Amino acid sequence: MINLEKRSIKEYSVYFGEDKYLGTFKLDVNGEFYFWGVDNYLASCWSSHFLRLIADKLDEVNKPFEKELEMCFRKEDNKLKIEDLNVNF
Repeated sequence: MINLEKRSIKEYSVYFGEDKYLGTFKLDVNGEFYFWGVDNYLASCWSSHFLRLIADKLDEVNKPFEKELEMCFRKEDNKLKIEDLNVNF
């Protein structure tokens, strides 16, 4: 099980179980969190199942941003009309 500890608004510590520190989810300038693993763990082998656990948790953290981004694009799509484009067909 992947557990998170919120360190700040821009960072989460990532643990396997209660005490196996794996790295951090850090907020990037694009508004999404990315996983930064601890160097000694990155050199080891990882199963797809274990990587999926980390990816699922990362998706969970990024979900509010994804919803906000989707709403923003929907608003812009509703405003855009083909006549407004400066394209010759």
